[in-house]
Amino acid sequence: ERQIELLEAGKEVVQETRRWDDNKEHSYAMRSKEDAQDYRYFPEPDLVPIVISDEWIAEVKARQPELRTEKLERYKREFDIPQYDAEIITESKRMADVFEETAALCGKPKKAANWLMVETMRLMKEHDMEAEDLTFSPVNLAKLIDLADAGTINSSVAKKVFEKVFTDDVDPEAYVKEQGLGMVNDESALRDVIEKVLADNPKAVEDYRGGKEKAMGALVGQTMRAMKGKANPGMVNEMLKKMLQS
Repeated sequence: ERQIELLEAGKEVVQETRRWDDNKEHSYAMRSKEDAQDYRYFPEPDLVPIVISDEWIAEVKARQPELRTEKLERYKREFDIPQYDAEIITESKRMADVFEETAALCGKPKKAANWLMVETMRLMKEHDMEAEDLTFSPVNLAKLIDLADAGTINSSVAKKVFEKVFTDDVDPEAYVKEQGLGMVNDESALRDVIEKVLADNPKAVEDYRGGKEKAMGALVGQTMRAMKGKANPGMVNEMLKKMLQS
């Protein structure tokens, strides 16, 4: 602070030895040192000179692991993910490794980050786990992302499947097939279910036809429940609107 004040006042900071006064909380000049010779520096004959080349320094730097700050900036630049996501993911080496491997496998870094930031964090909290305790493989997370993107399963089923991936590291493709969780796109099968939903919910049908748009949400929810979450939500919405207008 003393030196800053001197410089801000346009004065010179001189090379000197100063003494600190505890009572006054101030330092005082003791003696000046004009140059290095005044310090009586002299070489130690038993210590050989150490010459460090630029090449050696570069080699050592190349062997060092990527620092978190470097990784964070690279994630934002290379994967175009938000600052907050990059900060959370790079807090843990395990989380960062899962993210990078998943992104490389599925080619969808933003979706990989989203699964880690939302569902993974939720389940970690439920199971009282740290990121370093994660045991599921990036391969299975990448497969799950691809299944959802391809429309093989809808988002609600994808979340349920991920719970099994998270706890047991199951192969999502095999699990979806074994459990019959594939998304239903059969218009005939959906029509039968929707007809029953409309028949069982006359008040919601009346409300929607009376201009209450929120009633559609209730009918969609009833249809999805009847289909055990396996219906294509977009198709359900479209078919409901057509059938309600007929």
